[in-house]
Amino acid sequence: DALSGAALTAALYKHCVTFLKRRSKIDVADGGKRAARKLTIACTRAAKVLGAGAAEADVTADALVDGVDARVRVTRARYDDLASDVRARAGPLAKAAAETLGASKPLV
Repeated sequence: DALSGAALTAALYKHCVTFLKRRSKIDVADGGKRAARKLTIACTRAAKVLGAGAAEADVTADALVDGVDARVRVTRARYDDLASDVRARAGPLAKAAAETLGASKPLV
């Protein structure tokens, strides 16, 4: 794992899959690759909006599974929480990279 846009989008995707399954009884796995792609694209859009500093963003996908539309509202606080999990996983990688480069002080 790395600290990148893809890692943040993946964390948001996982959150949305769990939310949709629990609240709306929509299982993205039932929709196959097409549903996964639609939700990933929607998560990427929402991550860009939230990354730009918006207070909230909607992850929306039309006809996600069996013609049912899906919508998940993600607040800035939730996004920051998901991002902190990604940063926590990436911290040891960044430290190891800095040591490999011979940095005398932590750069991260």
